[in-house]
Amino acid sequence: MTEPKSLYILNIFLLILLLISLLGYTLLVILDIFNDNPIIQNSLVEENSIPVPAVSMSSTLQHQQIGISCRFVNACRVHDCNQYISYNNSNRNFLSVFLAKDLIFSSIPNNGINSLEFKIYLNDTRYNLSDHLTILGFFFNMQDQDSDKFFEVFELPTYLMFPLTMVSLNDYILATYSSYKIKIKRRRKEILLPRLESILGFPSKLESMPHITSTLAQVFVVQIETDKRTKTVLNSLGLIGGAWGFAKTIYTILFGATALKPWGLIQKYGFKINNSVSTEIETYFGTYSTSSLFRNF
Repeated sequence: MTEPKSLYILNIFLLILLLISLLGYTLLVILDIFNDNPIIQNSLVEENSIPVPAVSMSSTLQHQQIGISCRFVNACRVHDCNQYISYNNSNRNFLSVFLAKDLIFSSIPNNGINSLEFKIYLNDTRYNLSDHLTILGFFFNMQDQDSDKFFEVFELPTYLMFPLTMVSLNDYILATYSSYKIKIKRRRKEILLPRLESILGFPSKLESMPHITSTLAQVFVVQIETDKRTKTVLNSLGLIGGAWGFAKTIYTILFGATALKPWGLIQKYGFKINNSVSTEIETYFGTYSTSSLFRNF
């Protein structure tokens, strides 16, 4: 060993310190990877068709008191779709489900349906709405036909709130003697499950979870776009007046308020005029009128 012993000990100490720091940093990186949540990347894909959603309808009335009719419109004519409705009579309250896997909303003419209509009506002529104190409840819910995939990720705590939200996203409470027009959109969420290849950084298979969103069409709300100028002469007058006042203030501070009393900062400090002289001149000019001063000059 040609180097001094103290230098050798310092070299070993620094090497051990660097190795410990590297090990600690590696552990922090591993914990960061383990606790990492995927970021969301939005993209738009044009599709020509949307599957008709599964619809569930329920009410606080008994199933004998309510009837439902269904029809859809395509390029040819109006068609009856009551065959897609099933009823659940196990409970006293009304409950029905509409499921049609062969119907789609399509943007291509003659390739799908244009609209879908449900009509809910009282089937009991003895029932009078005015004789009951309680308000009738008609519940309308829509789900994507592939919504059963939601339950596949229920066991993942990271994605637990998403399927729970999708279940009640398209819930509506319908009023009596009313008609509603609902517009739907389809979205798809590609979920990255915590697999080994995704953690290592290799491409991993994504679980596709399609879902729909809906909005009630607002018939009586009109959006108005009005042209309005932001730069006009009247608006500019205020800016010009402010600039003029600022310039006048600066001038007054530097050169005085008037020509007869020009004792601003320039006269007082730039030319070093004596204060007693400026006071005497101000008193003299303040005693006489302007016309007599011009005669004296």
